[in-house]
Amino acid sequence: MHRAAIVIAAVALFAALAPAAVGGGVYAEVVSPTGKVLAVADGPSFDFPADGSLVHIGSAEASPGGVMLADVALFGSVVQATQLYLPSGRREPISGTIAAAGQLFEPAPNLLVPLGAGGYAVVDQRAKSRGRIGRVGLRLVVGRAAFGVPAGTQVLLGVPAAARASRSGAVHSLTRVEPLAALGFSSADASFLGFTAARSATSGSIGSRAAAIAERYLGVPYVWAGASPITGFDCSGLTMYIYAQLGISLTHYTGAQFTQGLRLSREELEPGDLVFFDGAADPQHEGIYIGGGRFVHAPHTGDVVKISSLDEAGYGFGFVGAVRPYGAG
Repeated sequence: MHRAAIVIAAVALFAALAPAAVGGGVYAEVVSPTGKVLAVADGPSFDFPADGSLVHIGSAEASPGGVMLADVALFGSVVQATQLYLPSGRREPISGTIAAAGQLFEPAPNLLVPLGAGGYAVVDQRAKSRGRIGRVGLRLVVGRAAFGVPAGTQVLLGVPAAARASRSGAVHSLTRVEPLAALGFSSADASFLGFTAARSATSGSIGSRAAAIAERYLGVPYVWAGASPITGFDCSGLTMYIYAQLGISLTHYTGAQFTQGLRLSREELEPGDLVFFDGAADPQHEGIYIGGGRFVHAPHTGDVVKISSLDEAGYGFGFVGAVRPYGAG
């Protein structure tokens, strides 16, 4: 074989075997509190804003199995990782060590990492609906205005279910994000589950805003008597926490919340309404309706905040009513 042909063949073989620089899929998103995607990363490195104070990723390499991120620093380096491997397989473990708020953490499903007044991070956040698993490698929620972004801004690191084509640059400006796609669901799955675009947490009706806020906490673990994304939620603690952000006070007890608002039938449901189960006089479980016959709730010990259908066994047959907390009681 001619020497030039041998060199070309060797280069081609190396290119086929070596990890490729990310160019066919998004591995990081910065999302505003209203659901607007401020920036996405799909190139060999990423900084946001330009100085990298909120997000810095020194290098990103893709392989068929996932994405390797190196030199990761978030929120002014409060969260750091020398290397973080995010697998494309939904059930494969994330590898790497994360340093956050002066402690070292090994990735584990739905690991909550408090960051004090700065907010919190969720490592390997997972949510499930009708057998489909959505996943984010690391989700950072900014708790106070900093680095040019308002409180409630989120940073998401992960491997998308469906890669988005990219021909130039590491950062692209988008306008909307599907909330379940942000958890690793494909657009088709998001549509199947009743979502077409993110609701706004700062505009629209009170109920629509409550539903948008509820979607932020998918994957947060269930904790009995919990009422915080940092420590976990129980069913009434989740709804109480959501409506507190809208200036509406609810009691941390399902039976009490069943009386705190306008009573509704299933046919009258709108996003943001509270749905109750198991016990017509004194309901034992509740969630927040998000449309399409589905609701967000914190089910029980060992589970996480997730989306379920009113028609699922154990919920549809146990549905006893609904309440609109901002309606007349």
